[in-house]
Amino acid sequence: MNGQVYFTVYEQLKSMLASSEGSHQLSLGANVMAASCAGAATTIATNPLWVVKTRFQTQGVRAGATIPYKGTVAALTRIAHEEGIRGLYR
Repeated sequence: MNGQVYFTVYEQLKSMLASSEGSHQLSLGANVMAASCAGAATTIATNPLWVVKTRFQTQGVRAGATIPYKGTVAALTRIAHEEGIRGLYR
């Protein structure tokens, strides 16, 4: 999934930043900008899923009376509700 998000955003940004001349070559700065934005978009989109994955893997290990997560969407909404959006990016 990381690659799909990255390359989709990267290609979209490349097409937006490409010169209207016939070569469609990007400058070094435009390439760096497209790659940086694509990396940021990938992190923003996939980090909550990694948090949920880690919580799933550790929910049987942690002691206490915590209610186990029932599914991915339920975990995402529960973390966002209990810990706020910042909890999805820990």
